[in-house]
Amino acid sequence: MHALAKYLSKEKVNGALWSLLQKHSFGALPLPTTLNLYQKIQQVTPDLLYYLLHDLFKATLIGASKQCNLPQRKPKQATGR
Repeated sequence: MHALAKYLSKEKVNGALWSLLQKHSFGALPLPTTLNLYQKIQQVTPDLLYYLLHDLFKATLIGASKQCNLPQRKPKQATGR
């Protein structure tokens, strides 16, 4: 995020984060994912800097998650304690 703020501007990054929080209100389902964050940041990024987004997000986070092939588990039900 620090690198993005340097390249884009702190205001644009904060605006993208705020937009993500507005769309996915606090605690409401569905919860936001890294893909949602990527899309919001992509909206405020000029075409010239798309390579940066790819390098910082898509190539590392999304690519790494596909390589892991971990089995998905259902979350446990919360107990009413």
